[in-house]
Amino acid sequence: METYPGVSDGGGALARRRAAKPFRDQDLLDAIQPGLARDRERRENDTEIRALSERFETLTSREREVMSYVVTGRLNKEIVGDLGQGARRGLGRADTKMLV
Repeated sequence: METYPGVSDGGGALARRRAAKPFRDQDLLDAIQPGLARDRERRENDTEIRALSERFETLTSREREVMSYVVTGRLNKEIVGDLGQGARRGLGRADTKMLV
């Protein structure tokens, strides 16, 4: 194990010195704000994903098949060309149910 001058316990002494220093309340608030913002964004994303998942569950198997083409970026006319004219109705219904 390597040793470094001034570091006897892996930096613990430095951490204790820093912890012993007084700090301003604003410094603490400034340090916490980015974490709170990230948590708020994560919760918003989780809510959106949960809503999409609930809407996806309402799709029929045909609508899910059509949506699998939609999410890959295929154009409506390409989807209809691959799946037939019945896909046109599935496109409309899936779009409505998924609020696209």
